[in-house]
Amino acid sequence: MVLNWDRIYGIVRYLCLQATILHMVPPIAVMLSKHPLVSKFDVSSVRAILGGAAPLGQQQAEALMKQLGVNAIRQGMSYHG
Repeated sequence: MVLNWDRIYGIVRYLCLQATILHMVPPIAVMLSKHPLVSKFDVSSVRAILGGAAPLGQQQAEALMKQLGVNAIRQGMSYHG
């Protein structure tokens, strides 16, 4: 999946709508954990992240938790946090 500017901006704008629970696939989670644009928006409403479709590695999960200020990520039967 190619994540161009429009998709990145759309995802971050969605976060600014005060979403509290995010459902996402690993490619989006990795992009959000690395993209500098995310830190420029208020994403403090996010309380939980639920992942699926494929496993998210421990390093990627930790980076995403740090970027969004979330304490844990649940994906399928596994739990990071």
